[in-house]
Amino acid sequence: MPGNSIYPRGTTYRGVGDRVASILLDLPTRRRWWTAFLVSGALFLFLPATLVHLFIQGVGVWGVNIPVNWGLAIVNVVWWIGIGHAGTFISAMLLLLGQDWRNSLNRFAEAMTIFAVICAAMYPIIHLGRPQFFYWMLPYPTPFEVWPQFRSPLFWDVMAISTYFTVSLLFWYVGLIPDLASVRDKAKGRFWRVALGLAALGWRGSAMHWVRWRRAYVMLAALAMPLVVSVHSGVSLLFAAGPVPGWHTTIYPPYFVMGALFSGFAVVGMIAVTLRAWFKLYDLVTPRHLDLLAKFMLAIGLMTAYGYLFEALTAWTSGHQFEVDTLRDRLIGPFAPIYWGAVILNFAPIQMLWRRRWRTRPVVLFLVCLSVTVGMWLERYMLIISGLFRDYLPSSWGTYSAPWTEWLLFLGTIGFFLFAFVLFIRFLPMVAISEVKEVLFEERPAKRPAPEPAPRAAEPTNREPARDGLYGVLACYDRADDLVLAARRAVAGGFTRLDCHTPFPVDDLTEVLGLKERRLPWMVTGAGAFGLVFALGLLWYIDVMYYPTPVGGLPLEAWTAYGLPAFEFTVLLAALTAVIGMLALNRLPRLHHPLFEVEAFDRATQDGFFLVLLADDPHFDPARARDFLEGLDPAPALVREVPA
Repeated sequence: MPGNSIYPRGTTYRGVGDRVASILLDLPTRRRWWTAFLVSGALFLFLPATLVHLFIQGVGVWGVNIPVNWGLAIVNVVWWIGIGHAGTFISAMLLLLGQDWRNSLNRFAEAMTIFAVICAAMYPIIHLGRPQFFYWMLPYPTPFEVWPQFRSPLFWDVMAISTYFTVSLLFWYVGLIPDLASVRDKAKGRFWRVALGLAALGWRGSAMHWVRWRRAYVMLAALAMPLVVSVHSGVSLLFAAGPVPGWHTTIYPPYFVMGALFSGFAVVGMIAVTLRAWFKLYDLVTPRHLDLLAKFMLAIGLMTAYGYLFEALTAWTSGHQFEVDTLRDRLIGPFAPIYWGAVILNFAPIQMLWRRRWRTRPVVLFLVCLSVTVGMWLERYMLIISGLFRDYLPSSWGTYSAPWTEWLLFLGTIGFFLFAFVLFIRFLPMVAISEVKEVLFEERPAKRPAPEPAPRAAEPTNREPARDGLYGVLACYDRADDLVLAARRAVAGGFTRLDCHTPFPVDDLTEVLGLKERRLPWMVTGAGAFGLVFALGLLWYIDVMYYPTPVGGLPLEAWTAYGLPAFEFTVLLAALTAVIGMLALNRLPRLHHPLFEVEAFDRATQDGFFLVLLADDPHFDPARARDFLEGLDPAPALVREVPA
């Protein structure tokens, strides 16, 4: 195992927690943070200033015209959405594949997703011209009895982006809960303890909490993965579903998805290198993390290059004169500098990543990622503008030049992204503390004790014990394996009500305590099935019965068009049920618990492993429980009675 270790020797549970929590509580790089805060805040101010000018003057201050009615705003939508894809991909897909190296990158990658999606969502709302009525795009009954056009890719995008944002936010927050509790128990000031205590919802690391948390976390990952494909596929259909030359091709959905992951991985790479150097996270973001991240970039970059080649060959061999003309405009015409600039910036620097010595050099990786980020923006600009400026009618040909208002708006969204990220690293843990600790435990396990027979299941209870005014008797261990052994012996000794509290999930405890969670998966499955049936029924009823609108002589119902919005609603309802169900079954939020009164219990989120013999056991006797715990070998670090 040491040869495959992700983290260096000497990395400890408490060391990981201290390193990450110190950024929030002590801010060791205070001057750098304030510099970043002020610079990003200054850039962010361009956003409201430009929006005020835009709302007063109208969208006429943009450079859009006939025929280029989609300009820099839509270019930036596609670019920002693409950046937002890598966070979910890294976190969700690598979680499902059991890739532990994700644990140092997933938290800030997920934050990147959320901030990038917010930046992307701004542009379509502004582009409506009347942004205060953006909610008219949602299917809800109104006094006007006007419904969205469900066949429209614009409606598909509204559903896809809003669902993707919601599920990504839920996925991010569920992963944050144990880490918020970890920082809560380290905080000294009242502000931090109250704020983090509220955000952590009273998390205390119970074994059953961990079982349900993991179920919900994995189910959210499984739900988020198809969203990565559906969101950018939906965005691509805005272009591919139309007759515009250069857009009307079936390769756009996979081509856009690969390009999105490519640009997203590039931004994750830049963030990882920057935070690693800024906060000296060399033992958490190791050369192996950079190596694996660079390998993914290289692989996805090569797939994106194949998409470039396939798109050009498809247009060249199509026999469609306007498609060939659009390709010629890109290769040797007015858009040749942008096209070849995108090709060079995207695919020349990544060839350095074939060699490990370059993959593990932070400066090289940062420059490669920066090149790809700029190159992918040029590609989005080239794809959108070059397809519009010359269409089927030569009399309507035109040009497009983005004025300063569009550039300042773009600069403002970059400022918002950076500003939000600077606040994130200041007020929330940017590394998944509990997941890194779990990897440390799995990488360097102690010699496991031989299993002892467990004559009966010993599931923890949610009921409050009242015997002799006690909640139970608590024992603390310094090692997870000692806790597992003690729990086995407690079960074998006839204790039927016990619970364990740990800083990370310990799989052996699930078996020892006989913990099973069957309700949550059924709840999520039922919610998803209901969402699918409800969405399809609602769309059909509105189109056929309530508000029939003939379109192009087609049938009133459009089952193929219903697929994407119905899928999004299914995923949304299932994800909400997973989170709400997990919290409800765990009886969270609960801001006070008898265990919180035990002074040493704050180690339960740091490096302590606690066994609690609960007083609602029908045969509970405090003296017997205390004698049993004190007589165990290895002996616990402390034994305490916990008042109810």
